[in-house]
Amino acid sequence: MKLSTPLSNQSTRIMLLGSGELGKEVVISLQRIGVEVIAVDRYENAPAHQVAHRFYAIDMTNKDQLKNIIDKEKPHFIVPEIEAINTGRARKVRCGSCALS
Repeated sequence: MKLSTPLSNQSTRIMLLGSGELGKEVVISLQRIGVEVIAVDRYENAPAHQVAHRFYAIDMTNKDQLKNIIDKEKPHFIVPEIEAINTGRARKVRCGSCALS
């Protein structure tokens, strides 16, 4: 995988499901190596929302909401950062070339 400039057509996009303090540190680290990051959590203004390129507040146990965000953002990788996700449902969501990590 080749990393490039975030917010460009060639950027590597990671969707982080969970945006707490640990997520914020993950976002900052990923940005330092040139990854475009989308932070998702169940509430607005989560810590990682404050530093991510884009962010969403959704019910992460709702398969339809999760699928809509994935379809919109088309991440290359999805990283579940918290346990408050219905991972059984998340694994069933298909999104082109993305991978659930």
